[in-house]
Amino acid sequence: MAGNQQRRNARTSNKKGMLVGSGGQRRKQLKGKGPTPKAEERVGHPAARRAARAEKAKDPRGGSRRAGKASSEVVAGRNSVLEALRTH
Repeated sequence: MAGNQQRRNARTSNKKGMLVGSGGQRRKQLKGKGPTPKAEERVGHPAARRAARAEKAKDPRGGSRRAGKASSEVVAGRNSVLEALRTH
């Protein structure tokens, strides 16, 4: 019979592109992440750790401390803030 060759079932649409294996991203394409940073700029890279150690060793330890007597006052009571304010 002529004209009886039409497909009568549900039709597939191709508007979304490849769905299997691509996450549907083939048409839009995944965005690039840019160039790889230098080894010193990458977190956890041995060269970055080496650079951080060198930077830390360059700075003097401790710095300057304040000269003065060490405070040995102990404030006790129900309201320690109020007690401290009364003494000064």
